[in-house]
Amino acid sequence: LAFRGGRVSYELAVPDGDPGKAPRQFAVTYQPGVDAQGKPVVVVVIVDITDRKQAEDSLRQSEERFRQVVENIHEVFWMTDVEKNRILYISPGYEKVWGASCEGLYANPESWIDAIHPDERERVRQTAQTQQTTGSYDETYRIVRPDGEVRWVRDQAFPIADPDGVVRRVVGVAEDITESKVLQ
Repeated sequence: LAFRGGRVSYELAVPDGDPGKAPRQFAVTYQPGVDAQGKPVVVVVIVDITDRKQAEDSLRQSEERFRQVVENIHEVFWMTDVEKNRILYISPGYEKVWGASCEGLYANPESWIDAIHPDERERVRQTAQTQQTTGSYDETYRIVRPDGEVRWVRDQAFPIADPDGVVRRVVGVAEDITESKVLQ
């Protein structure tokens, strides 16, 4: 095919020679061309992509472990941009605690605040805006679910900074503490 004008690319695994090691991974590309005299030639480029493939596999495994944790905990794990304009991630626990859909929160990032009991809403809004990026946000408040049930939540936030120390994201954990509040 390469001689007929088409470019051919594929990946190839080659045994390392050590039975205990994974095979080396290569990207191979055949590209047709012509030499200085106008004669057809094929340029073959072989690149060792073993390290990249191993990094991709490690990242995939890490993401899977993260997903298994956050999708199976009862707490709500959340991540926002610093300005609070966008929900970057919300765990399925949100639906259990707030009684509202994750999709609805992604579409309307302020909707979690709308669920806070009116007596506490402004206090929580203010502390969320001023304390989440400093790492001092640790609030307890009531929410009113769409079905009218009142739940108590403890919500904590932690700033995530880039290598230069600039806060780029805020992550948090919100826990339904209704049972312990009822026992008090």
